[in-house]
Amino acid sequence: MKKTEKAFIELLSSHINDTVNISDDNPDWDEIYTLSKDHNLSGMIYLAINKLNIKPDKELYVRLSQAYFHTIAVSVNRDAEYEKVKEIFFDNKIPYIQVKGIALAEYYPVKEVRTMGDVDLVIRLEDKEKVFKLFTDKGYKSKTGSREDWTYYNDIINLEMHTDLCPEQISASIDPTAYFKNIWEMTNDTDDCFKELKPEYHLIFLLIHLAKHIYGFGAGVRQIMDISILLKHFNNQINWGLIEKDLEKLNMTKFAKNIFYLCNDWFGTQFPFELEMDQDTYELICRYIFEGGVFGFKARNSVAEIKLRKEIDNNKGRYSKKAPIKAFLKLFVIDKQDLYASVPFTKRHPFLLPIGWVYRIFRGVFSGRKRERHKAYISGLSSKRQEAQSNYDIMKKIGL
Repeated sequence: MKKTEKAFIELLSSHINDTVNISDDNPDWDEIYTLSKDHNLSGMIYLAINKLNIKPDKELYVRLSQAYFHTIAVSVNRDAEYEKVKEIFFDNKIPYIQVKGIALAEYYPVKEVRTMGDVDLVIRLEDKEKVFKLFTDKGYKSKTGSREDWTYYNDIINLEMHTDLCPEQISASIDPTAYFKNIWEMTNDTDDCFKELKPEYHLIFLLIHLAKHIYGFGAGVRQIMDISILLKHFNNQINWGLIEKDLEKLNMTKFAKNIFYLCNDWFGTQFPFELEMDQDTYELICRYIFEGGVFGFKARNSVAEIKLRKEIDNNKGRYSKKAPIKAFLKLFVIDKQDLYASVPFTKRHPFLLPIGWVYRIFRGVFSGRKRERHKAYISGLSSKRQEAQSNYDIMKKIGL
C-alpha cells in the first residue's frame, strides 16, 4: 500500500472508530482529495480531517467542505423522499427488505456521509406489478434492469427493487444463485412491512455483492468499510458458526477471509479466528481496489476483458482460441427470460420470440450508442487477452 493510501485509510478509520490517528504528519493532501473523490468518500474525509491539528491548504480544505455540504444536502433530500417511499409500502401493506447502503448508513457515526447511488429494496415477486402501478402513479419513472429488478426514480432518489438478490453466478467456482431463495425467512421479525436481513445473512450478501463487483469491473474502499461497520455495529451478536458453514457451502471461505483481513488491517475489525495474508496477495488486492475507484470504473471499463476472463475461468484457467468466438456470440445470445426484459412484447406474445431475437440483434448492431459500444467490445476481444489472463490470475489469488 502506498504512503498516501495508508493515510487515506487511517483518516477513514479515525472517523468510524472515533479516534484521531494519522501516522504521516505531512500527507499529500491533493492525492488524498483525489482518492476521496474516486471512492465517493469526500464528506467522510472532511470530518476526519477536522479532528486533526494539521490541515490541507485553504483552497483544498474549501473544496472538501463543499463536497461535505453537498453530500449532506443530497442525503437529507433523499432521506425525506425515502420516507414517502416507506409510506407507499406501509399504506398498501407491501413488505420490503432494505439492504446495502440505505440499511448500513444507520450504523455509521454520521449516516449522511455514507454516500449511495441507489436505494436497494427487495420485494416479493407477486408484488412486482402492484409496486409498478403504485410508483408510476406517484410520478416515478421506471426502467427494467433484468427480470429480477426494476428501477424507479425521480430527481431526488433512485430505487432499485429486487425480487432476487443473487440472480447470477459469479465465477466458475462460486454460484450463489440459490442462496437467497428463502430470503423472507432470513429477516428479523421487526414489522409486517419493514424488514431487514439478520446480520449474518446481510454480511454474507455484502460479501457476495463485493465478490460480484471485484470479479467484474472492481470494488472500492467503501464496500470494505461497509463490512467493518456491520460487524462493529452487531459486535458479539454475530453467529460465526452459521457464517463459516454457509461460506464453505458457497465456496467463498478463502475470499471472505481475505476481505476480513483487510477489515482488520484497515479498520481494526476484530474476528474470533486467526487471519493471515501473504504480502504479494495483499499488494495485489490493494492495487485492484485503490486504482479502480468506487466500483472499478476508473481503471477498468472493458466488458470484453471481463467476458474473455470468464471464458478462461470456464476453461479451468486456460485460454482457448474459441474464447473470443464464444464471447462474441454472448453479445447477442441471451437467456429467454432476459429477452423478455429487453424486448417486452416477446413476453406478452411468445410466438414472436424469433422476431424478438432479430429485433435485439438489429438494435444492438445498428442503433447509434450501442453500435459504438459493440464496436469497442468486438475490438477488445482481440486486444484484451493478456489483460484477461492477468486479471484471472488476480481473481484466483483473491479467492474467486
